[in-house]
Amino acid sequence: MTRVSSRLSADDWAQAGFEALLEEGLAGVAVERVAARLAATKGSFYWHFTNRDALVGAVLDLWSAETEGIINTVDETPDPVQRMRRLFDLVIAEIPIAHAEIDLLGNTTHPLVAQAVDQVSRRRIDYMTSTLRQAGLSPTAAADAAVHAYALWIGLLQLQLALPGTVPDGRARKRFQRATGTMLKHMLPVD
Repeated sequence: MTRVSSRLSADDWAQAGFEALLEEGLAGVAVERVAARLAATKGSFYWHFTNRDALVGAVLDLWSAETEGIINTVDETPDPVQRMRRLFDLVIAEIPIAHAEIDLLGNTTHPLVAQAVDQVSRRRIDYMTSTLRQAGLSPTAAADAAVHAYALWIGLLQLQLALPGTVPDGRARKRFQRATGTMLKHMLPVD
């Protein structure tokens, strides 16, 4: 995104910061880097934000909103078993572009990042737990399965980051999604 405007809003800065996060990680959410993306001055930044942490907070709010968007999309599927399968299809499709997730997990010494990672992770796990409960699992089994599923996804992200190309792209992606779905079947009640 390169936007040249004399009237940038705080939302413009946050969106550019979010794109920087996705492309460069947390280090990319620097005032100078985001200003360059927007062809703006640091003065414009300080018109909307008091400091970098304020921008980081706005970017993390967008990251959290992205999770809510996925949940809202998946929640349209009435059957909880199919909902879980759809969720995994969506998140597996995100693996090649989700390096920001791993970067954020590695930056939890930053208080704002730690808080956001905790809130987003809890929201994701709670959503999966609730869905698995609706699918017929006991509270304990649903909670355990949700944590296992989340750990699998984070592990796949880390694997793709450490060994690019390990998680297949293109036509092989569908095969990989099916294989992952088969592996996850143990957590889902029988249809």
